[in-house]
Amino acid sequence: MVDGKIVQEHDLFLKSNGWIGAIEYEPVPKYFTPKQAEGVILSYPDELHSEISDSKERLVTVYHFINDLGDASGDDFILQTSIRTTFNDKWAVCQAIRIYIIGTKGAMIIPFSRPGCSSDNDLMLNDLYLDGKEHDLSAFAANFDDFTSIVIKNKGQNVQVSVYDEVVYEREYQDSMGRFVGLRFKFIGLGEVEDVQLFDQENRPVEL
Repeated sequence: MVDGKIVQEHDLFLKSNGWIGAIEYEPVPKYFTPKQAEGVILSYPDELHSEISDSKERLVTVYHFINDLGDASGDDFILQTSIRTTFNDKWAVCQAIRIYIIGTKGAMIIPFSRPGCSSDNDLMLNDLYLDGKEHDLSAFAANFDDFTSIVIKNKGQNVQVSVYDEVVYEREYQDSMGRFVGLRFKFIGLGEVEDVQLFDQENRPVEL
């Protein structure tokens, strides 16, 4: 800014330096280094389970990844992953999960939950927002006690979501996401991620 006028601007995002985990305490999150077990690439330190399960208030945990992924497009990609919840007692009974896809110009939030809880789901595809209390988002319901395979395909701003290789939802959005720069896996309570594979618009693997 010079004399109150914009003279230059560019994208700015803070890299996460690999995957980082957090419990979303307010006002200051508690960060942790995700644990990697055999076949599981994102898990939590053992001591966090008692910290979460002993809480009388709802706690949210999240795994973050933000980086410069070159020319990978936020409007044309394939994301494959497998996720499960590991705490579904008390305030976490709905097994709520959110997958965030971060672009330089926008974002997506893909919601999942146990059947019967879909009214709590809110779907965002960049400029498109659907409230689960006003729209039927029961297609995103599944049981996440075991690892559940999820595929999110975006081809030219047309998004397909598959659960166990079955397409459960498809919708278009209008405004470009820009370049693909990050992912978040957010759990009410605790969860784990078994696998994350990202492919670009040329179907080439993108290293995360």
